[in-house]
Amino acid sequence: MLYSWDIGNINYQKSMVSIKELIKLSDKDVVFMMKLVSQVIDNVDKYDGAIAACLKDWSISRLNYLDRNILRMALAELVSETETPKQVVINEAIELAKLYSDEKSFKYINGVLGNKKLLAGINKNDFRN
Repeated sequence: MLYSWDIGNINYQKSMVSIKELIKLSDKDVVFMMKLVSQVIDNVDKYDGAIAACLKDWSISRLNYLDRNILRMALAELVSETETPKQVVINEAIELAKLYSDEKSFKYINGVLGNKKLLAGINKNDFRN
């Protein structure tokens, strides 16, 4: 859904119907995913700023759409009130990159999400809806 939104499909909610049917998500999973997607969209500039601070000699606009949105979604989960441990969130993002992106993406996704600067000094309340 974030990919769809990022490439210009404003009505990303329509993507949710297809995704739910395709991968058989529970209603609980749909609610959780929609919360994170909305959180990213509502805070995209803040998220991108936090991510960009961890990119060495690179800008967030140069990242491919998929990698950029894996990072955004992981950051949303890291600053949300989920019970998911930080390392689990990072590992999930790495696995998504390994499955759906190029062979090098997972390395810098791991580097960004493991960078102490990503969450240092962030007021998590600034990122929540």
